[in-house]
Amino acid sequence: KKRGLAPEREVLRTISAQWRREGGLGVLIDKAIDMYKAKGGDVAYAGLVTGSLRNPGEADRVHELNGKMIWLDAGTKIRYDRIIGADRGRGDTEASKSFEQFLEEEAAEMKHSGDHATLSMQGVKDRCDIFIENDSNDIKVFKKAVSDALGLA
Repeated sequence: KKRGLAPEREVLRTISAQWRREGGLGVLIDKAIDMYKAKGGDVAYAGLVTGSLRNPGEADRVHELNGKMIWLDAGTKIRYDRIIGADRGRGDTEASKSFEQFLEEEAAEMKHSGDHATLSMQGVKDRCDIFIENDSNDIKVFKKAVSDALGLA
């Protein structure tokens, strides 16, 4: 918003790659920690959860900080339906995309499309410690899957 750009996936990919080139591959994790601390959070004693890591360097930074990486996934059609049915603060850009466009964007984000500062969700997935499927729309089923995966059951 500060740059006057639309919050579309391609724009966000370009900006995040720029930040990684300037501040290192784990810069988004460091920015999240700085924001958390600025709001009074203590990373050493309280958990910080961040979502949608898209570069393996971010996963590596989480591990450097003794964190755990969790891959939360659902089928592509389910994810698409959830995205178009939710107000994610991106205006009509996300909700107006076809399923085919969604699949193309996802494929582009699964592997580096340039240098190592670009997205590689497959690289993130390869570094995850815990895997959870979220194909159900039943919150009780989801909570049980999380509890089981985290060994809380």
